[in-house]
Amino acid sequence: MESFNLQFRSNAKKLQAAINSFEELHAQASTSPRLLKAEIEVIERVFSDMMEIKKKILDELLATGCSEDEFHQANFEGDQLAKLVYICRAEFEEFNCQANQPIFERPLDSKQLRLPTIEWIKFDGDIKKWLGFWGQFRKVHEDKTMSNEDKFHYLLQATVPNSKARRLVESIPITTDGYEKAISLLKERFAHDDWLIEVYFRELLSSVMKHVVNRSSHNVPLPLSNLYDEVSAQLHALEALNIKMDQYALLLYPLIESALPNDVIKAWERKRENQNSEPTAVLGELMTFIKAEVNSDERISRSRQPLTNTEDQDVATASTFVSGHHNPAAQPSYHPKAQSEAFEVKKTAAEVTCIFCTKGHASHDCQKAQSWSMEEKKKAVKSKNCCLVCLKAHR
Repeated sequence: MESFNLQFRSNAKKLQAAINSFEELHAQASTSPRLLKAEIEVIERVFSDMMEIKKKILDELLATGCSEDEFHQANFEGDQLAKLVYICRAEFEEFNCQANQPIFERPLDSKQLRLPTIEWIKFDGDIKKWLGFWGQFRKVHEDKTMSNEDKFHYLLQATVPNSKARRLVESIPITTDGYEKAISLLKERFAHDDWLIEVYFRELLSSVMKHVVNRSSHNVPLPLSNLYDEVSAQLHALEALNIKMDQYALLLYPLIESALPNDVIKAWERKRENQNSEPTAVLGELMTFIKAEVNSDERISRSRQPLTNTEDQDVATASTFVSGHHNPAAQPSYHPKAQSEAFEVKKTAAEVTCIFCTKGHASHDCQKAQSWSMEEKKKAVKSKNCCLVCLKAHR
């Protein structure tokens, strides 16, 4: 037993020295990837030896009938060094990736598109955030090529520091079996299907009741898009938990209907008269109808936006045709007037005569004069005693 302890302490000192050497090399600006690779291989070998000795120590303690405190103390030995090993491994992978391999490259029109690194959705113990967190972390969990120790390190990174989730994960030793135990405890505490269903259904009812209360108390309904987005988010979450809409449609349908504005309810009732749907299918049809109303409101809102803004946009005028370029900053004194005159020229194109070719179109639309030089255009304008700005005869 004493010989095992001596070997363990010796390997721990050797491992600490290897980690320090790696960190010194990693901090240098011009470090060779080969040197870092050599250091990380030394760290991996010493760490593996140390963990083998630790296993022998634990087996020996169990065989001799040690106390629970003694076993736990021995089991936690070396965990801090293990965390440093995982940090070194992650730093080496990041360094190697930046030095040699583009991240997330995919072909796009025979070119390479470099996408930004995906950031973790960090879990803090809020049950409502579990589905989003697990939807992303599941890729790591189901990766059969990655060791459990590496997965444990990524799990630590994917939790918020000092949160309930982080404290639960940190309470478990970083071992091969520790990762599976950490995942099991996280699911047991934060991912009970019954709890998740209850939470999302409460959120769903809360969102609907907020709109019902606002409509009845203020007589001014909240935007219909808010109701649709909030309800849809909770419906999608319940669907992800294998809770189908027909299981709660009869309960939820009258609540959502009562939250709608009067004009929307009237339109919905007219639409329902032509339908003979099953009671459990009415909620889905109502959500489809609300979605169509939201899209219609968006289209109406866009159609009412002004086409131009005379204060912010650069509008081409007749002077652009003569000068060859338009700089609104250099010509602020006549910009609004020139714009209105440009529209007037288009409006009365059939009533004017081109000063360049004498045909019945606006002078600034003349195709013949497009091939002329700037000097030729100015000469023609001056010969007709016209304005160089608007091409009209008011000089």
